[in-house]
This record gives sequence, C-alpha cells and structure tokens, in this order.
Amino acid sequence: GIQVAAAILRILERQQELLQTIFENIPVVVDMYDEEGRLCWANPEWERTFGWTAQESLGTRMLEKFYPDPQDLVAAQESIVAADPGWNEFRQKTRSGRDVDMLWADIRLSDGSVIGIGQDVTERKRHEQSMYAYSELLESMVSERTQELESAQERLIRQEKLAALGQLAGSVSHELRNPLGVISNAVYLLRMMLTENAEKALGEYLEIIEVEVARAEKIVTDLLDFGRVRVANRHA
Repeated sequence: GIQVAAAILRILERQQELLQTIFENIPVVVDMYDEEGRLCWANPEWERTFGWTAQESLGTRMLEKFYPDPQDLVAAQESIVAADPGWNEFRQKTRSGRDVDMLWADIRLSDGSVIGIGQDVTERKRHEQSMYAYSELLESMVSERTQELESAQERLIRQEKLAALGQLAGSVSHELRNPLGVISNAVYLLRMMLTENAEKALGEYLEIIEVEVARAEKIVTDLLDFGRVRVANRHA
C-alpha cells in the first residue's frame, strides 16, 4: 500500500511539474478567478503583459483595474461567468495606463472558479489597421489615376473628332467653292450680255443669285477657317 501511494504521489508531482512548466513558459496569458471574482493565480506572461506581479495581485478584484469603465467591467464579468467556448475580444488597461487588445477564452472548473486564457493582439490589430489604411490609400490612388486616364482618353477622343470634323469641313468647302465659282462667273457674263432693253426682272433675279452666292462663299470660308483652327489646336 505504501509503495502504491508513493507511486501515485510521484505521478501527481510529475503532473504538477508538467502543468507548472507549461503555465510558466507558455507565451499566452493564463489566470484564474474564484467565484467572487478575486484573482487566485496568474502566470509570468500575465505579469509581463499587465505590469502587476501575481504576488501583489492575489486575492484582489483585478477586473476593476483592467476595466475602469463600468460598462466594460460588466461585459467582462458577464463573459467570465458565462464561460462560453470561443474567443471574446476586450480592450483593457495595464498598470502603466496603456491600452491592450486582448482575446480571452474562459473555462469553468467544478468548484466554480474560472481559468482565463488570453492573447495580446494589440500589435496584430495595429498592423491590420495600418494595412487597411494603406489599402484604402492605394484604392484612392488607383481611383484617382483611373479618373485621370478616363479624362485624358475623353479629351483625346474629342480632339480626334474635332480634327476629323475640321478635315471634313475643309474637304466640303473645297468641293462647294468650285461650283460657286462657276455660278459667279456665269452671273458676271450674263450681266455683260444684258442690254438696256432687257427685262428688269432678269436683273433682279441675277442680283438674288449674286447675294446667295456671296452668302454661300462666306459659309465656305467659315468652314475652311474652322478646319484650319481645329487642326492647329490638335498639334498645339
């Protein structure tokens, strides 16, 4: 019986040593609270993260120091009492007053105490926020650049259309100027051939032709000027 008891004791001591080694060296925060919310135990990572020592904090209600805001305190207490599976995120104060973002998972034991396992995700969240801000900056730059390219493309299309319109105007003007010249010359010859006894109405008709030819000539000249200006602007 004594040998069996000694063997059991050695096994228990071994298990205790194993658990203590794990809790003291694991790079996550581990603590334990009793049913009244008083700290019962905390590992070295807990001390490094929050700045208090476990020795000075045992038996105290550390949650009130972690969460000075009453609403935050109530939310943390409710999460610990529920001890639901999964991670819950909280922002809490350290001894120096610095805010840290923590992920907590709570496990309830048979005696009503709760073990908390926490991860400090402050740096990770800072990196995520930086990446998000950088992503938004890139998106803004891409959007701005896209708008500039679209505007440049629209200007180029307008310039090409105006240049084509100018060329068309020049071509049409030259095509119209030739027959207008023939009509103008014909009117001139008819006037020379008219005698004093020619019907007055014929002279009026010729005058009308001359006026309309002059008007057409002005339109042709304006078209040619338009074409030259647009082509010049395109190469400016």
